[in-house]
Amino acid sequence: MSSLSAGAHDAASPTVAPPGPAPGAPASSPRNGHAGADLPGLGAPLRPLVDGVARIHTSVHRKLLVGFLIGAILLLAMGVLSLTVIGRMSQEMDQLTRLEEKVDLSHRMEYLVTLQSHLRAMALLTRDDRYNDQIMAAKRTFADYANRVEALSPPAQRDFFQSVRDTDSRYAAAGERVLALYQAGDLDQAMQLHLTQEHPISHELESAMERLQVEAG
Repeated sequence: MSSLSAGAHDAASPTVAPPGPAPGAPASSPRNGHAGADLPGLGAPLRPLVDGVARIHTSVHRKLLVGFLIGAILLLAMGVLSLTVIGRMSQEMDQLTRLEEKVDLSHRMEYLVTLQSHLRAMALLTRDDRYNDQIMAAKRTFADYANRVEALSPPAQRDFFQSVRDTDSRYAAAGERVLALYQAGDLDQAMQLHLTQEHPISHELESAMERLQVEAG
C-alpha cells in the first residue's frame, strides 16, 4: 500500500528543467570555438588576421615579439618615406627659387639696357658727363647679372649666354665710338652713330632678355 502511494506521489511531482538564459539576454553564438570572440566595430575586418595568428603553434610571447618587430619596421619605413618626400619637396622649392631669381635678374638686365640708351641720349643732349658715368656703372652691373643668371642656368644655355656676351661687346664698342665723338665735341656725328649703331644693338639685348624670361617662366 505504501509503495503504491509513493509511486503516485512521484508521478504527480513536476519535472524541473535546467535554468536557461535570463529573458532579454543575448544568446551566445560560439565562433571558431570561442564564445563572443567577434571583434567590435572597425576591428571586424581584422578577424581573418587574428584567426590566422591564433592558429600559429607558438607561444604568445613570441607572437607579441614578432608583432612588435613588424610594427617597428613599418614605422621605420614610414620615416624613410617621409624623409624622401621632404627631400623631393626641398629640391623642387630650390628649383622654384632659382627660377624666380633668374626671371628677376633678367628683368633687371633688360631695364639696364634700356637705361643705357636713355642715358646716352641725355648725355648727348645736355653734355652732362654724369650720364656717361652712369652708363659705365650700368654696363658693369649688367655683366655681373649675366654671370649670376648663367650660374643659375643649365649647361644647355651656355651658347645663349655666349651670344649675349658677344652682343654686349658689340654694344660696348659702339658706345665707345659714340663717347669718343662726344668727347671730341662732334655731337651731331655722335648722335647719328648712337641712332644707327648703338641703339639698334640695345634692342638685340632686350630681345635676348625677353627670350630668357620666357624660357625661365
